[in-house]
Amino acid sequence: MCIASQAQTLLINTSPHSPKYSLKRAILPASLAFAAGASWGFHETSVNWPDRIPDSWNQQFWDGRISWLNKYKNGDTWQFPEKLEPKFWGSTTFLAWTTDSKHLFALTHRWSQLGAGVAIGVGKKRPWWHYGLDVAISAAAYTAGFYVVTETFKITSK
Repeated sequence: MCIASQAQTLLINTSPHSPKYSLKRAILPASLAFAAGASWGFHETSVNWPDRIPDSWNQQFWDGRISWLNKYKNGDTWQFPEKLEPKFWGSTTFLAWTTDSKHLFALTHRWSQLGAGVAIGVGKKRPWWHYGLDVAISAAAYTAGFYVVTETFKITSK
């Protein structure tokens, strides 16, 4: 057997017993990736385009220009940050995600993205290209989630 055919056998298993790719396997990671993209869309809207947020939504929670003050006592009055006291234990550190949309959606972005990556890798061993397709499908779902959220806010902007 020549070296080229051995290399081809190693790279792509084309035997009739090779497992076929199933789109069902990509549903969970793609769903988590979509949620991660949508979460990042909310985060970026809150931080970079707060004027797109509807007036009926709580601006103190959604508008990144002012929502950072939610972590502090008397956050409605401007003081130098070193003089501000945390609103509650953890509000400026590990519980900051409970105080505003920026931190909430950054957290859901990270955890959804991590979950998508874990979901791709968990399970019985598959050919390498199955993982590649899962990653490509998940990347497209992530982009779609981000696009849907940011474009929706662009349409509904004031």
